[in-house]
Amino acid sequence: MNTKSKLILSIATIVAASSVGAHDLDANAKNGAAQGKSRAEVRAEVELWRQAGLDRYSTMEGIDVFGQDYQRQLAEYQQLRNGPAFEAALRRNQSRDSAHAGAAGDAQSRSN
Repeated sequence: MNTKSKLILSIATIVAASSVGAHDLDANAKNGAAQGKSRAEVRAEVELWRQAGLDRYSTMEGIDVFGQDYQRQLAEYQQLRNGPAFEAALRRNQSRDSAHAGAAGDAQSRSN
């Protein structure tokens, strides 16, 4: 498994574990609802994941997810994800996405 795949798998695992409870899983299964996230939300989560230092585990074999270091960094990520840092990261990424969309639209207009 390459580094990028490990990072994505790690992020998906932690996000799923930290943001979905058993009750939510039952509700989603009954409704058939999927939790959709915007590109900006995913990028904000990855930014905070890296800020907490969890990205270093994406290149490691045999990660001890019960170890003190990992648990401390996971707690830091969860605190960042559930606090104002996430909102700030989300706004930055939404602005970046809007700027890219605007530039793409301008290029499209010029080519027509």
